[in-house]
Amino acid sequence: MHSFGKRLLAMEIRAAKMYWHMPSTSNIYPEIFKQNRMVGIVWANQVDYSTWFGKKDLFIHAIQMLPFSPPTEICLDKAFMKEEYEVIKNNNDPADWTVYRVCARAIIDKEGAWSEAASVNIFHSGTCR
Repeated sequence: MHSFGKRLLAMEIRAAKMYWHMPSTSNIYPEIFKQNRMVGIVWANQVDYSTWFGKKDLFIHAIQMLPFSPPTEICLDKAFMKEEYEVIKNNNDPADWTVYRVCARAIIDKEGAWSEAASVNIFHSGTCR
């Protein structure tokens, strides 16, 4: 059962990296998605840079990063996150979504993210200090 779980996790990570994460080397979707580094919704015959609850960059990126858990650093590796973080770092985020951007930053800049996390005082439901 343990090996089966590891295989499923590996398949999920591979699919996320192929169909949702768009590093500069990706050639899966048109150029606009590569510039955004992430897709929001993958349909049967199209992809959208959006979510069902909003079009803000952080919404689109954070929903594809969740949940932040031990396998996150395998799925969101440093090389990809260096490119991806550039898209979300300077956005006008809703205050209760800032914590997700801080979590993304922690993958590439632990000390900077830790300092930023100390100043976060509004949390989205389901998150906490």
